[in-house]
Amino acid sequence: MSRTRPRLALCAFLITAGCGKDAARAPEPTPPRDAAPVVARDDAAVTPPTPAPDAGPAPLGPNLYTLGDERLAVGVTVALPAGWQDRSSPGNAVFAHLDGAWLKITLTCHGACGATRAAANIAAAAREAFEFTTSDSHVPRLAPVWDEEVTELRPGVFRWAFHGAASEGPRWEVHHRAVERVIGDHVLQCKIELTNDAIAMGPALDALCDALDPVVEPDPRFAWKVVVTPATAPVAQREQLELRIEVTNTSKDTLDPLRRLPTFVVDGAPSQALAMAFGNGGRSREWSALAPGATVTDRRVMGFVDGAGEHTIVLTHLGVELARTTVTLTP
Repeated sequence: MSRTRPRLALCAFLITAGCGKDAARAPEPTPPRDAAPVVARDDAAVTPPTPAPDAGPAPLGPNLYTLGDERLAVGVTVALPAGWQDRSSPGNAVFAHLDGAWLKITLTCHGACGATRAAANIAAAAREAFEFTTSDSHVPRLAPVWDEEVTELRPGVFRWAFHGAASEGPRWEVHHRAVERVIGDHVLQCKIELTNDAIAMGPALDALCDALDPVVEPDPRFAWKVVVTPATAPVAQREQLELRIEVTNTSKDTLDPLRRLPTFVVDGAPSQALAMAFGNGGRSREWSALAPGATVTDRRVMGFVDGAGEHTIVLTHLGVELARTTVTLTP
């Protein structure tokens, strides 16, 4: 914008007072008698404000990420130091560092889902990742060496690691490692990739993956209910108590509730008696193909609590409470 435009605008506004260097000066307004005295300011003496020091890039998180599919959802909380970028998308927690480090946390099955297949699936997926780095599809193509083949650190938690030098071109290495934990019939994989410049981050990232504390969220497609009849009974009639479970399909698809058959917890401890009672015996076909909006029930008459007082029965799945009720036995 031209510097002369404000002056022209001012001249137009003060047309009655004249304009230009030959124009007559308009008289200075007389301040009111009670006005504060005007103090002249020496602009050269004014000290400009000191800018705030640059705090640098901020750490990332802690943030909660929900991973999974329509069958299982898991929440993980991730916090990373400064320098990391969040490149996550729905269902995947993905992070990158400019020094050449990547962290990816996903809920997967590595093929066919199933708790009994999980360990074999993890081993097969690790071997596949190892072999993939030897192909031309991996840039750069590596000559990989195992640092640690798939090892079970503790029940349901596995770790593997390998690295490889570029087989041609610039001499550099890529390190691949992962910690994987079985959750139901799924696997939560925390995978790390590091280049030469980022190798020092390895131990901290290993610790992050090992310390992940996933929280399983209830399957939103099912609404469970548990009822004991009667709600109060004498101890002598405890064998006549009826426990009923029911589940409603709240989705728009036909589903298999048996894949989510809950665990029975009585007074804080898993009930083997109820697990066997509901795990055996015939069921209606709705338990394996429940239509949208439909409800199916199952019931057993048996003694599943002991002693006078109030008893709590909770339905859980992978440690998540689905429903609860109480029954009171009187002396």
